[in-house]
Amino acid sequence: LVWARQLVSDMRTFRQEMRTARHGLSGIVRLAVIPTALTWAARLSARFTRAHPNIRFTILSRTSVEILSMLENLEADAGLSYLDNEPLGRVTTEPLYRERYTVVAHRDSDLALQDKVEWADLAGERLCLLTPNMQNRRIINEFFMEAGIAPEAQVESNSTVVLVAHVVTGDWITVLPDDMARFLCGGKPELVIREIEGAVMDHAVGLVAPHREPHTPVLKALIAETRALANTTP
Repeated sequence: LVWARQLVSDMRTFRQEMRTARHGLSGIVRLAVIPTALTWAARLSARFTRAHPNIRFTILSRTSVEILSMLENLEADAGLSYLDNEPLGRVTTEPLYRERYTVVAHRDSDLALQDKVEWADLAGERLCLLTPNMQNRRIINEFFMEAGIAPEAQVESNSTVVLVAHVVTGDWITVLPDDMARFLCGGKPELVIREIEGAVMDHAVGLVAPHREPHTPVLKALIAETRALANTTP
């Protein structure tokens, strides 16, 4: 099975090299992305397609475990996932950004009156969080446990949109990475975002790709574009 996958990969690389030599970069990039990195997937694909207009993207939201499986089974060309938390196996990686954590609350909640929030402040709050099969949830659980809290979410979802929609009702609190929180809360004056003190252990997120040489021309260019995007990030 390993040799069969390698043969398929080699054939794809050869075909892409021939096509690139004649027409430049073209084809479809299948990108599997953890839910909290979807805004970064949009930035990456927008930059890449501006530079290479004959490239199309299929972007799928998946767990970090599913992304690794898809790469191994040639069901995805690359992924955006955590790089420094759980084992990745034998893959090529390119760092993109570091994930920092915030509380999203309704402006009428007690937490909204605080400039900053500690993990311990979330004890007893009505929480809606990502499902436990999401690595982001497992990371958040670790922070809760370090603060002496056993997190009990009354609502769990694999969609960040669902979480923020619950907070809009006024009765819920959620925890999201800063970038995703600001994107989803934009234009919603009833929501506030508060930095979580003590969340100094941020985590690296970046591109993951099969560890096979040589990479296809498209994947080489995607890795380079990821590096360029990371260099523009404060």
